[in-house]
Amino acid sequence: MVGIRRCSCTQSTAANGKAAAPEKDGGKSNLNLTADELKEEGNKCVKAGNYTEAILHYTHAIKLSPSDAILYSNRSLAFCKMQQYYYANEDADKAIALNPTWAKGYFRKAEVSMGVGQYDTALLSYGKALQLQPQDMGIIQAARKAAALSNADRRDEKRSPLIGTGIGCVVGLCIVLADMLLTEKPAIKTFKSPKKKMKDPVTSGPSEIDIQKLKQGND
Repeated sequence: MVGIRRCSCTQSTAANGKAAAPEKDGGKSNLNLTADELKEEGNKCVKAGNYTEAILHYTHAIKLSPSDAILYSNRSLAFCKMQQYYYANEDADKAIALNPTWAKGYFRKAEVSMGVGQYDTALLSYGKALQLQPQDMGIIQAARKAAALSNADRRDEKRSPLIGTGIGCVVGLCIVLADMLLTEKPAIKTFKSPKKKMKDPVTSGPSEIDIQKLKQGND
């Protein structure tokens, strides 16, 4: 099985513009790291803006610790940064399912809703997060922003809940394929064919992708 080496984001750059020598870790791959170490590698990549590599680190960590809500929350953030809102929403829901009393899961779900322009739905998720952490200024400020955007968007009540889901679909698919090809047990949930015929999410337009969960609160 092929492993992925430690995040290249951790390598510093010298003053003369040349890359500094990487840590001597003996070529240690992800297969030899713990879930916590993989999470830290993913966090470093997120800070460096390398979201694709971060997702792969979090994915490997999830294989080792599938009940850790933080890993799904972190991967949801990385997916959201790449505008992969379907997968970001899936991970946010998983984080909530694993730890329903953790505000961050609802915050992540709200961020997905913000990304696709569903400000009213975002407010509902921010509200749930505030019930758990009522004094969190980060959540309060995010909720205020959602409220302001919702009011500004009030004239367009029929705004498509799927806007933005088609952005970067090909990139998202490549991440899933990389997970499948590099490991024996893929950890990223792929689209499954339901009983009702569904068009391919890559070749079809955004309106063909079913993410009904993002519609909650707007019916």
